[in-house]
Amino acid sequence: MFLGRWNASVDKKWRLTIPKSIETSKYFYLKESANGIQILKKMPKVKKEDLTVMFRVQVKTNCRVKRITIPEFLRKSNSFYFGRKVTIVGKGYLLEVWPRP
Repeated sequence: MFLGRWNASVDKKWRLTIPKSIETSKYFYLKESANGIQILKKMPKVKKEDLTVMFRVQVKTNCRVKRITIPEFLRKSNSFYFGRKVTIVGKGYLLEVWPRP
């Protein structure tokens, strides 16, 4: 379960660092919503036609750092409206990436 808010930023290689306090699995599913990008730990039950909007990414770990590379097609998401500074918001079963001025 994800609860809380964390300020973060996406680096020049479009990698989003996941805060250490968030327990992660090896893979996440990314989906674009009206608010921006949603990061889901498990694949939700979705209709077959909805699978095209889901994208599976691997969490890269390097000692204490966990990163997700944002796929190219999500880089124009509402999450990056102001640039690469974002807020990661825990909403129970998913995380949302919100724009931050």
